[in-house]
This record gives sequence, C-alpha cells and structure tokens, in this order.
Amino acid sequence: MIDLKAKIAESMKNHDVFGTKMFRSILSEKQLVETSPGFVEYTDSSEVSLLNKMVKQRLKAREEYSKGGRQDLVDSINEEIKFLSKYLPKAVDTALIKKELEVWVSNNPNSKNFKDAITYLKAKYPGADGKMVFQCVKERLQK
Repeated sequence: MIDLKAKIAESMKNHDVFGTKMFRSILSEKQLVETSPGFVEYTDSSEVSLLNKMVKQRLKAREEYSKGGRQDLVDSINEEIKFLSKYLPKAVDTALIKKELEVWVSNNPNSKNFKDAITYLKAKYPGADGKMVFQCVKERLQK
C-alpha cells in the first residue's frame, strides 16, 4: 500500500505541486471509502480498486473534455492518469486469468458458482479488469 501521508510530505518538501495534489486526491478518496457504510478493512485489493476507479473517472472526463474541444483539460487529465497508473499493478491478460480459472475449477470441480470464482480471481489479481474476469468465468462455467 502507498504511504499517502509520507508521499504528501515528500512531495511538499520537493515543492511538487502536482504530486501533492494527486496524493491528497487519493487520500481523500481513501477516507471516503473508509467512512462509507459497510466498510470492513482497507487492503491492497481495496487500494487497487480505488485507483482503478479514479483512473476510470478520469478516462470518462477526458472523453467529455475531448468532445468539448478542451485540449488543455485533456492534457491535464492525461497527466493525472499517467500518475495514477504508476501505482497500479500491471494489467493482467485474459490468458493468465483463464489459466488461473482452470486451477480454481480443478480444485472445485462441482462448483458452478460464479461469485466464488470471481472472488478468487479478483483476490489473486486485484488489478484485473472486472468485466474481463466475469466474461472468462461465464465462458468457462457455462460449459
């Protein structure tokens, strides 16, 4: 996990305005998650999910700014996406998910439970795209 308070302090010492802004943004989102109803524990997986959510929000905003002809804002959003992506694990490809799914199926031969399979895969690969994981599980378990 990212030590956000230390990163904020470090970026402030280095007079890195952009880094400070981004780390504060992440800290703010983290605190929002931690104070939400039903929150249990903030883990590495939670952090990856949070960062993915932030990147997706910015991708959506970039699309809107692009439609509106605001290249200055598109460039700013691209920098934020690049910054956040540094703290995300590398993307997991479909082949790796399918291979790990076969391991899960061999250990649980009678299970057709999508939720258990998805939970297992998301815990193993927190950086994996949820839609891609669901599609792989759906294809495999409906055989």
